[in-house]
Amino acid sequence: MICITGYKPHIISAIFSIIACLIFLGGCASTHNTDKRWGSGISSSLSEKLALMGDTRPLNGKPVFFAASSRYLEREREEEICLDRAASQAAKYFYLKGRAELLQEKTTGKIGYLQEMDIYYNKELIPVLRKHLKILDKVQDESGTYIRAQLDGEISLHIPWEPKALPGKTPRWITGTPDIPGYHSAVGVAHRMRLFPDSVEAADRKALESLLGLISMKIKSIQDRITVDTLGTAQRTTSIEVAEADMEGFYILSR
Repeated sequence: MICITGYKPHIISAIFSIIACLIFLGGCASTHNTDKRWGSGISSSLSEKLALMGDTRPLNGKPVFFAASSRYLEREREEEICLDRAASQAAKYFYLKGRAELLQEKTTGKIGYLQEMDIYYNKELIPVLRKHLKILDKVQDESGTYIRAQLDGEISLHIPWEPKALPGKTPRWITGTPDIPGYHSAVGVAHRMRLFPDSVEAADRKALESLLGLISMKIKSIQDRITVDTLGTAQRTTSIEVAEADMEGFYILSR
């Protein structure tokens, strides 16, 4: 996933492993609303699911958000969950503060990691912003529901970035973080998880993590060296990195 933040708020996130996940989604018929970028009709094709998450650039100056829900017995509940998740992303678009801590310990031949990340944003905005979300596209299959929703209101957002693909339609940002004028950008990669929405969330967090490290003004490192003579010579190095940053916003362009 790609993420950006800049002189104005906004981050972009994107994931390759998430795209690999999509091939396991089912394919029963689904109806959806569309804007002119996607056409109209009834479809449950993989290409449409990829399109929903692959392009969340602002549309007509308004931010667009992708959200997914796992399948529920009451299927109408899935759309409500998607809207809640899209509203949460919209709240992060306006302001976000993050703190990431990475502990790395290396002994002879082995490396271990322990990582924590805390995110702060105005959650009270979620129910307010939810009322201003308009569903542009919706796909529903046997695994869940997926939407692209646009935030309406007096917002003007223009990001100078166009998606480009490698042979085989793989996103070009997979090969490196794009340079977007006026913004900090980062790419987050996460392993596929059992539930697709969890994979999306994990990749979003990885992108935010990368961004925090990029723009943080406060990095601390501590190193220790220990030699154990009775076992020969062993070395243990422990390092702690703490990254904190206030962002004007966090925005995901593509996954």
